[in-house]
Amino acid sequence: MTKQHAPDSQRPWSVKGVGPGDTQPLDQGLRVWGTSLGNAPWVWAVLCLMAMGLLRWVTLNWHPVGLHFDEAQYWLWSQQLDWGYYSKPPVIAALIAVSTDFFGDGTNGVRALSMGCWLLTAGLLIKLGEWMHSIRAGLWACALFSVTPAANLLGLVATTDAPLLLGWTTTMALTWWVCIRQTSRLGYRAFLPWVTLGLAWGLTMNAKYTAAVLAPSLLLVVWLSIRNGSKDASKPTWFGLGLAVLVAVFCLIPNLMWNAQHEWPTLQHTLDITWRTQDVVKTGAMASPWLRLAHLVGGVLLLCGPALLAVALIKLLATRFQNQATNSNSNWVFDTVNPATWAAMFVWPLCAVGVLQALLGGSQVNWLAPVLPGLCLMAAIFWVNTPAPQWGVRVVLLAMVGSVALSTWVGASTDLRLQTLSKQVTNKPLDFWHKARHWPMVLRELEPWVADHPRPIWTAERDVFVQTAYAWRNLSPTLQSYSATGQVRHHFDLFYPTKSEAGAVFWLDRSPPPQSMGEQYKFEKLAISEHGGLRLELWLLTPLKGL
Repeated sequence: MTKQHAPDSQRPWSVKGVGPGDTQPLDQGLRVWGTSLGNAPWVWAVLCLMAMGLLRWVTLNWHPVGLHFDEAQYWLWSQQLDWGYYSKPPVIAALIAVSTDFFGDGTNGVRALSMGCWLLTAGLLIKLGEWMHSIRAGLWACALFSVTPAANLLGLVATTDAPLLLGWTTTMALTWWVCIRQTSRLGYRAFLPWVTLGLAWGLTMNAKYTAAVLAPSLLLVVWLSIRNGSKDASKPTWFGLGLAVLVAVFCLIPNLMWNAQHEWPTLQHTLDITWRTQDVVKTGAMASPWLRLAHLVGGVLLLCGPALLAVALIKLLATRFQNQATNSNSNWVFDTVNPATWAAMFVWPLCAVGVLQALLGGSQVNWLAPVLPGLCLMAAIFWVNTPAPQWGVRVVLLAMVGSVALSTWVGASTDLRLQTLSKQVTNKPLDFWHKARHWPMVLRELEPWVADHPRPIWTAERDVFVQTAYAWRNLSPTLQSYSATGQVRHHFDLFYPTKSEAGAVFWLDRSPPPQSMGEQYKFEKLAISEHGGLRLELWLLTPLKGL
């Protein structure tokens, strides 16, 4: 028996003119969309996503730069695929391995599939918005997400945020499907979507442990679905959620086994950077928990961008005025039938964790990036649910264009724009690529010394290690990480430790070799290369016993 859905007019979230089968535009500002898209909204959506992808590709190639430290590190991991790494689960390394197999080892090849993940996330929001409300809501959610600074800047680089947001949004879509659209009949076919949900969630946790925060979100939406549904549906729904949890844990077992074999480095690293202050808070200005919280809030607002904030402000004002005029209550009620409330269940648990991290230790801005899909869905549903003034539509469209233009300018800019500023602020904060600049030029100048006399290379700094491995990948150098104290500080101390050598070795770092090594080696400075603020020294270390 096929499940019958209530007509649009009887749905609590439906508003005349915005239902899935209604082509009547809600206001004059959206009439252009309603008439131009016609019966082919997905065609326009695909064209817009292709345009955004092309724009990001042009941005990357406008003034080519090297890889960020994280990108170079993930690329090096991708050369030896494993079930885990010191600081991250395995998905990002596997993603880069596939990307470079198809597109080559250049910087664009390393970043290609990560950029694609951001575009797929935006496209998935269209379908999820259509399921939850209407195709117009999905298109607005996609547009708001695509123009955020997070998508336009983080979407330029290969980071764990790319597969995390794609998996997060996929998990949201599958949760809506199993809780709202699926029938409550028992049988193996009824539980296949739950298995798929578990696979999506498990793979997302293998991209970044942040996805574990989906657990309270899933519990909330399932509980609300049961509370607002029939009693007959409670048993299969709870059973399906348990099945999804088992599948997700099963997907995480290989990574947990890898961690157990190496004394839990990933979990320990995650604990260090999220709940402990000594390695996160390094300045007195950020020692105050309230300043860290203010920094986090400001960073999240920056990730959202002007368009999303404009929609939120305009629609909240419009809703308030509408309620005062009609003397009626808002339909934003706490139940799973309301799509905006449902989307909020995937926003505030992660926000609560972020606030707690900021107060107790420290929190990076990008850690809260997964709240963006839920926020964009909420804003899109509010936008199409209540009429907006004509000036409000123009403000939002202008904010969209401005957000994309500003992000493109920041992403394509060079050091030249920083030279017009005072010397106190020309180092790092305003340049998105400051950690990626100058490495190719500096290492290119030092390459002949290593190419003519191949021997092991010792370096003490992690960024020098990974940038050298990538820049000199054609030489296949034997890199070894030097730890003065012998403690394991990162992945390369654990898997690429220094070894006693019978012959001479190179020392490559920002500073000369430690004086303590003078008892075993004779130092000979070979070359110094410096560009911008980056300076590397290449030394030859010859064992004293060989003299």
